[in-house]
Amino acid sequence: MQVRGPPAKSAFGADGQPTKALEGFCRKNGVDPASVTREADAKGVEYVYAVVRDAGRPAAEVRRLGWQTLLAADFWGPASRNSYGKQAWEGSRCCVGGRMFSA
Repeated sequence: MQVRGPPAKSAFGADGQPTKALEGFCRKNGVDPASVTREADAKGVEYVYAVVRDAGRPAAEVRRLGWQTLLAADFWGPASRNSYGKQAWEGSRCCVGGRMFSA
């Protein structure tokens, strides 16, 4: 994926060396300052671009981690009461696909 960075005039100093703006952009995206390219946009303003690669994870791992994160967070909040003063739910529970999950 190509990511747009700062304008080229802000990314490089008068001596052609990378500025703090370019160094921060490269650090954030995990690329080397020497690997960025310069391209002009539709308005003719020249920006620096970096190619960022994200390897990703297998779907089964993402699903497993997603449920663990969701259940570990107290997403559903504490017990609450409905308008009749009766408890609507207790603790953190969720029913998904007929299965009950509790955190």
